[in-house]
Amino acid sequence: MANRRMFSLDITNSDPFIEMDLATQAVYFQLAMSADDDGFISKPKRIQQYVGASLDDLKILVEKRFVIAFEDGVIVIKH
Repeated sequence: MANRRMFSLDITNSDPFIEMDLATQAVYFQLAMSADDDGFISKPKRIQQYVGASLDDLKILVEKRFVIAFEDGVIVIKH
C-alpha cells in the first residue's frame, strides 16, 4: 500500500458526492486511503465499521458508482 493518495476535486466537489451524507463520504475517503495501488480493497466492511458508518453507506457508494463491488466482497475505487 502506498503512503500517499490524491483525491480529484472533480469527484469530491461533484454534486453526487456532495449530496451524500458525511458518513458515506467518510467511508469513501477511508476506502481510498486503504486501497492498494490499483484501487482494490479486500475488506471494505472493516473500514465501514471503523468509520462508524452503516452498510447502507457502502451500498450508496456502489449505487452512485463511486466504487465497484465484486461478489467475493472485494471492492475497487472507480475513480
